[in-house]
Amino acid sequence: MPNGRRHDPPRHGTLSGYTVDGCRDECCKAAHRTYMKRYRTRRGLRDGLMVDAAPVIAHLDRLLAAGMTPHDIVAAAGWRSRNSIDTVRKARKVRPETAQRVLAVIPRPGHQRAMTYVSGYYTAQRLLELRSAHGSYAQIARLIGVSKETPRDIVAHPDRKIRRATALKVLDLWAQHLRELDQEEAA
Repeated sequence: MPNGRRHDPPRHGTLSGYTVDGCRDECCKAAHRTYMKRYRTRRGLRDGLMVDAAPVIAHLDRLLAAGMTPHDIVAAAGWRSRNSIDTVRKARKVRPETAQRVLAVIPRPGHQRAMTYVSGYYTAQRLLELRSAHGSYAQIARLIGVSKETPRDIVAHPDRKIRRATALKVLDLWAQHLRELDQEEAA
């Protein structure tokens, strides 16, 4: 074992013979093909059961904008950890059960408060993604109807509070961008 990983002699006819030992005999290539075929089938089944995360993320943002705290959302959705919110926010697809749990959460009247400002953190993350698609913050600003400095300021200072209306405009543009990406992948 020169590097501590390879086996001497290679374990022929196994996936590790192909991947770890680097063996390219027909028996190891066949084991690798079998594994990849099963992997692609399982992945296809898993992806087929997933749904688009954009409406779920938009609903989470609306719940937060309505005044619900992450703790309130976690409790109402029946989750155990706030990390679930972050996981859903980063996903492009989610399980149908997760989508149903989140979309079923409705802010109670006690959560309705006049909140005109929200955290700029997630909006800054979305603006960074949108910039790679649209080229410049000025173009994004034109699309959402704000001054050309606004997107750059939000990204430069993600810890600042921003207007809820601006956050929702960016959210809508970002959701549209995700739908376009999904359509491109489907084509």
